[in-house]
Amino acid sequence: MSDNYEERLIAARGGDIDSMGWLMEVERPWLLSRVSKMHSASARGTQAEDLVQECGLRLVTSHATLRFEKRARFRSWLLTVARNLMLNNLRRHEHTELDATGNSEPIYKPAAPNAHGEGIHALRKQIPVRQDTAIMLRDYCGCSFELIAQVLGCPNASSAQSLRARGMKSLQDLAAQGGGTRL
Repeated sequence: MSDNYEERLIAARGGDIDSMGWLMEVERPWLLSRVSKMHSASARGTQAEDLVQECGLRLVTSHATLRFEKRARFRSWLLTVARNLMLNNLRRHEHTELDATGNSEPIYKPAAPNAHGEGIHALRKQIPVRQDTAIMLRDYCGCSFELIAQVLGCPNASSAQSLRARGMKSLQDLAAQGGGTRL
């Protein structure tokens, strides 16, 4: 098999494991740099490596449904998979961070349900995915707006900042409608 990127993409879509491995090897440094930036400082390193490996596994398990033929679309797919995996991990686990005394302090906890039994997770499901992602990347992962813009495909950091602000406003409005709870 040649080292032509487009030929390898087509072969990977057809189920060629060697081509999938080649593509992941070529894109690994690029994806690892993006994933490392999305993770908080304490979560870099092995967690970023694990996430990149999981993206490779997703490529193998979903090759039949892939519809990209260009490098840019494949990279977008990889970044979307990585972002979704990272957000799923945030939703599933309570992350802790050590304070100056060495005690662990939760930095992400599900909010208590409001008067109608809806927690923040239920409210987040009601806002657009891009707004939710901007909030998660900024507030829970500490990503810069420049990186958020890159991940979400926004033209600049100001657009990403506006996306987050609109998401926060939507969450506050939804919380107020559901029982007066302020975020």
